[in-house]
Amino acid sequence: MLFVINKTRPNIFDLIQMLSGGEDKSVLLIGDAVNYANPFMAGKFQDLDVEEIYVARDALDARGITIAAACEIVGYDEMIALILESDEKVLSI
Repeated sequence: MLFVINKTRPNIFDLIQMLSGGEDKSVLLIGDAVNYANPFMAGKFQDLDVEEIYVARDALDARGITIAAACEIVGYDEMIALILESDEKVLSI
């Protein structure tokens, strides 16, 4: 299951845990949600067994933050492939 997250929200980790239903999960952080790519928050995603953390390059460049080593920076082509070519469920939260 791929979660596309575009903004920060206080209950994001609870939502992911509740909506995933135990399925394999990945996140794509876009917009303001790239702030979750910092080492502390990336660790919280890993605690939820999130397998992959993708971070939008343009949003990251606009904010100039340092991201965790566990995160993979992706451009538009990769984001499109993740969303449209995946056989996973895609949820935008």
